[in-house]
Amino acid sequence: MRAELLHPCSDTMDPCYNHTSSQKSMDSHLQLVVGFFLVILIVVTLCGNIIVCLAVTLDRRLRSLTNCFIVSLAMAAEPPPPLEPYPLPTFHEEGFTEKFLRKTRENPLVPLGCLCTVGILAYGIICFKKGNTRRSQLMMRARVIAQGFTFAALLGGMVATAVKSRQ
Repeated sequence: MRAELLHPCSDTMDPCYNHTSSQKSMDSHLQLVVGFFLVILIVVTLCGNIIVCLAVTLDRRLRSLTNCFIVSLAMAAEPPPPLEPYPLPTFHEEGFTEKFLRKTRENPLVPLGCLCTVGILAYGIICFKKGNTRRSQLMMRARVIAQGFTFAALLGGMVATAVKSRQ
């Protein structure tokens, strides 16, 4: 019999035969431990998914687009509930100008501080180009103060929003 006629997966006269594919069965004690671990993992996962669904459904502060997506994934991972679920909230996609106007209304000092910073910076650059170095240095120092005001306004707005959301 010639070597060319042998099947490539045949173990006779094949130098590439893989001897690592053994069909040994697991010990029954090990099977029991692995099975128990997998059952515990499934139960913990299902309980976690139920807790996530309940938390997002019951707490209005957690109803964001991302959390609703997570709830839909959690609902897909478990059987449907026997009762009618709460309707998921719908969201309006907010554009750049709408978001900018909303944020400006919530904290008007931040855009005002940014405008002051840019204005002082522009005036400082103009003074520098005209050769008025004393005024230019004064404007650069004023720019730092305006940036500090903007940063303080930003932090104050964040604190006010956090306090407002807790009430």
